[in-house]
Amino acid sequence: MSLGTAIYNDLGMKKGSVMAILSPNCLEYVPVLYGIMMVGVTATTLNPGYTPGEIAYQLNDSKADSIVIHAALLDNLKKAEPELIKPLKHVVVIGDKPENSEHLWYDDLAAGDGESLPKVDIDVKRDIALLPYSSGTTGRPKGVALSNFNLAVNVTQTQDGGLMPIEHGVKQLALLPLFHMYGLLMCGNIGVRSGWTMSILPAFDPVEFLETIQNDKIELMHIVPPLVVFLAKHPLVDNYDLTSIKSIFSAAAPLGRDTAELLAKRLPWVDTIRQGYGMTEMSPVSHLDSDQPTMGSVGVLVSNTEAKFLDPESHEEIEVTPGQVGELCIRGPQVMLGYLNRPEETDATMTSDGFLRTGDVGHMDEKNHLFIHDRLKELIKVKGLQVAPTELEDHLISHPSVSDAAVIARYDEFAGELPKAYVVKTAGASETEENIREWLNGLHAKHKHLCEVEFIDAIPKNPSGKILRRLLRDKEKASQAEKAASL
Repeated sequence: MSLGTAIYNDLGMKKGSVMAILSPNCLEYVPVLYGIMMVGVTATTLNPGYTPGEIAYQLNDSKADSIVIHAALLDNLKKAEPELIKPLKHVVVIGDKPENSEHLWYDDLAAGDGESLPKVDIDVKRDIALLPYSSGTTGRPKGVALSNFNLAVNVTQTQDGGLMPIEHGVKQLALLPLFHMYGLLMCGNIGVRSGWTMSILPAFDPVEFLETIQNDKIELMHIVPPLVVFLAKHPLVDNYDLTSIKSIFSAAAPLGRDTAELLAKRLPWVDTIRQGYGMTEMSPVSHLDSDQPTMGSVGVLVSNTEAKFLDPESHEEIEVTPGQVGELCIRGPQVMLGYLNRPEETDATMTSDGFLRTGDVGHMDEKNHLFIHDRLKELIKVKGLQVAPTELEDHLISHPSVSDAAVIARYDEFAGELPKAYVVKTAGASETEENIREWLNGLHAKHKHLCEVEFIDAIPKNPSGKILRRLLRDKEKASQAEKAASL
């Protein structure tokens, strides 16, 4: 409350103004966020890995006039300042306080009097409390306007339906980035509400990650699929005692059945390996698996949420029957207010009857478990037949010589498109690209056969673990152009 009081009274920020947060995970992150929102100021969270240009873009687009920033990132902010439309009014710094600093310091503001917290008239359903930015995989990132009601109701949907533990004192690993909605919900909102004991890591380091699990006896982990692959396949894992882990929850990108089963086999003492599904635009959760998960599924709808499916080609609504594939659409109280200052993009994302078009293609089984196939725009069309890259990637990762993989479409004059795989080999693997291609093709129908496997050092991904296929598509186009020029 002290920070909220200082933001309102000392800094003069009022309801409707915007304050940015630029910091890696740290103890101060959640108190800063709550302090901003409790006095009606909108918080916008930035990726600490952003370049100066990306920082400037979000500060300008969100119209943020002040920022709370970690001391380690001050140089990047300084480099961004020439691109700002207007100078920042206040810069509040988290970290050690140097002498003769021109900035305000978090510790000073947080040490003030919290008893005089102002009474601010907040419309919890309509006022923008949080303004995270979408990943920007299509076009520039967009501000996603979320209300206090959106955020609070999604905590209730996620936890009170029995889909997430509520026991006080559960030891949780807080590695997910708190600027991202998945990390904010599970580690910030639910973790704080439940009184979990959180071990906070600012970034992923293999040794620190495993040592923290072992030494702090972590029981609950919310992670992303690349970390599931790490735990399932990396040789370092065998050097640590991870038997304290009771539950692993994966989200933010699809986790295939084969990968989940590999992890279950390697860590047999883990009671549950579950998935969930959501988007920033849904605050973020719409689906969660139960404590008796269906491998490969992202679970069932959370409470007070509706789903429907659209035909991927005609975009007309289709009947929801087991196995019927379509674009998932969601309606519920957790769905965003809209994109900031982008009414046309908001209208294109929302249907006339209030459903959010997710852009993800999937199906439900007879028990209403949802299975995500892929992004609508990332499906590969081979002679008119759809191929989901994630299906092929999941099988590739199950191969002992493959530590990571990504599949994209390559243009083909006769088939339209053909799937091509980029593969990261495990250390010491002797398999050739052709060996792996032939092995995978033997598992699938002809239209899903890979035209090529190319070894690569690392698969490019965003902070939430989603594959940045556009970078691989650009790499493939450049390769094809080079080949054409040499003919």
